[in-house]
Amino acid sequence: MSKPTIYKTKQREAILNYIEKNKENMITARKIYDSFLSLNNPIGMATIYRRLEELTEQGLLSKHNIEGIPGACYRYKSDKETEGYAHLMCEDCGNLTDLDCDFIKSINSHLLKEHRFGLNPHKTVFYGTCRECMGEK
Repeated sequence: MSKPTIYKTKQREAILNYIEKNKENMITARKIYDSFLSLNNPIGMATIYRRLEELTEQGLLSKHNIEGIPGACYRYKSDKETEGYAHLMCEDCGNLTDLDCDFIKSINSHLLKEHRFGLNPHKTVFYGTCRECMGEK
């Protein structure tokens, strides 16, 4: 069976570039849509969803479903895709960022060793207030 042809359209490249530039954050299709709309360069939601799925299937993006966020979140694929990271979710602004931290790795190790429980860090979310929102208060 042959691999499907990858069409490098302007929209595909624009979406991939946007996600790569924002690689520290999870990105939703709505966020992409709103960003391109604000730049007077609208891309339809159906097109965004198709391109996100294609990029995920091609291994360029990772897809996450986070409780409290409608729809999936996407992130530029990186070496952070290990067992040591989790997510930080700001309850004020809704920003979701990755947490790659040795402390989280030690929690994972402790849970496995002491409690025979394997934590899924890809779905682990810590809720609180981000630095920017703390500065506004």
